[in-house]
Amino acid sequence: MPRTARAKSSPTTREHQVAFPKAGEQDLKFIIADGSRPAHYLFPSSKMLSHPTKGKQMTARYVRGVSTIWQEDQPSEVTRSGIHFIDGDLFVSSADTALQEYMLLILSQEGEGCTFKIDDPEEDARKANIIRRAKSKATSMITEKESKEVGKQELMTVARFYAIDADNLPFEVVIDSLWAVAEKKPVEFIDCFNNPSVKMKSLMVQGKASGLFLFDDPNAVKNSRTSEVICTIPIGVDPLDALTKHALSDEGQPLVQYVEKEVK
Repeated sequence: MPRTARAKSSPTTREHQVAFPKAGEQDLKFIIADGSRPAHYLFPSSKMLSHPTKGKQMTARYVRGVSTIWQEDQPSEVTRSGIHFIDGDLFVSSADTALQEYMLLILSQEGEGCTFKIDDPEEDARKANIIRRAKSKATSMITEKESKEVGKQELMTVARFYAIDADNLPFEVVIDSLWAVAEKKPVEFIDCFNNPSVKMKSLMVQGKASGLFLFDDPNAVKNSRTSEVICTIPIGVDPLDALTKHALSDEGQPLVQYVEKEVK
């Protein structure tokens, strides 16, 4: 199994789940963990870092073909090398000791929003095979269900969960959208068909489309006919998610019965 590590920051210390490997011992793969960064990311190739033996801040920089990462020990005229994360990953072979040392030092001192793992082609292949089989199963489910009336209703339910306008779009467009979801999130897509929250959210979406709810109050969802508060909306929570959570509770059973009756 590959070893992984994530740098955690605190006001005064940096802690790590496991010890960092020594640069040059084995191939490493660095992974961007910060979702705000693009998948194709140019990592800074020069940093002020604490020298592990001299105990002072010094300029570290990565230069391809130069064995040391400390600027004062490098030739005066060099061409700095770009460090490119492609699709969120940066593979560094054990032969490139300088780049491994540079990345591990930054990760240990600053975190820099990335993790590393020991490169394990067999484990990567195993995971890729799982995803490949999940995609095949997910897309096969769509093909199987779209030919049956009960299956179509299940697909419509899942489509509403993924905010696909299943009640207004042509069925063929809904299917195309579901294929895209199944390709991108196959495991989650498969699980949706047995998830009570998915079915309940679909029902609430139908209720919204039927005009049963008022969303004019940012703090509460109301009955459109009586203006009575159905449920409150916590800060930062989508109103439909708050409504779905309420409907799944014991207190929400009358709401479920009401919506089921109205949307038939």
